[in-house]
Amino acid sequence: MQLTLHVTNQCNLNCKYCFVEHGPERMSREVAFAAIKLGMKNTDTTGILFYGGEPLLERQLIYDVVDYTKSIKKKAGHTFYYKMTTNGTLVDEEFLKFAKGANLTIGFSCDGTAQDDCRKFHDGTGSLNVLEPKIPLLLKYQPYAIGMSVVDPATLDKSSEIVRFLFNKGFRYIHMGVNYCKTAPWTKERFSVLEREYKKIAEMYINWTRAEEKFYFSSFDMKILSHLKSDKYNTDRARWG
Repeated sequence: MQLTLHVTNQCNLNCKYCFVEHGPERMSREVAFAAIKLGMKNTDTTGILFYGGEPLLERQLIYDVVDYTKSIKKKAGHTFYYKMTTNGTLVDEEFLKFAKGANLTIGFSCDGTAQDDCRKFHDGTGSLNVLEPKIPLLLKYQPYAIGMSVVDPATLDKSSEIVRFLFNKGFRYIHMGVNYCKTAPWTKERFSVLEREYKKIAEMYINWTRAEEKFYFSSFDMKILSHLKSDKYNTDRARWG
């Protein structure tokens, strides 16, 4: 079973397209441990994703969960895999050393040149100047960390710039999602802009591939797999190993 532990509703950012209703709710150790026991039923492998809000606001809970699962593995031989999605602003060397030791994969949210358009602190200031210096530190410990961005109708024309920014910073696994919130002002004209930007990204994708750069762009690679494998294309993605 794959578990998403929604450890907190709190976040130090106030992103324009966030779908989480920020509040004081947080997950207790008791609830987290109970969820893990549930996730262990009828399987010998359990995946755990730490999610929020900003999960690093509950750093101690993450430490506690990993320690708890390590003790289970030692006693019962059950295998655990860990992932985390973070806005990156609270990432530091201490946590990255811990993540490396636990084999915890980090999804690092960054909108590159559009970061300050949508990902702001609660006082309205942009977050790129805080986030950007974290990237080389992250990639030092996790060379294959996932760079995650979100495309909003207001920032569509920067889509290809975002991918180039992440690539130039050293990310080789890039995921670009779309703001699916029902309040997002998507129009036919905006989808035309998205198509134009995808074509620009496709040119970069081809050039980097020809240059034998190791590069994964989820929007394209999953589409390619769906053509190659038909209805079985998602099998590998569904396995957390």
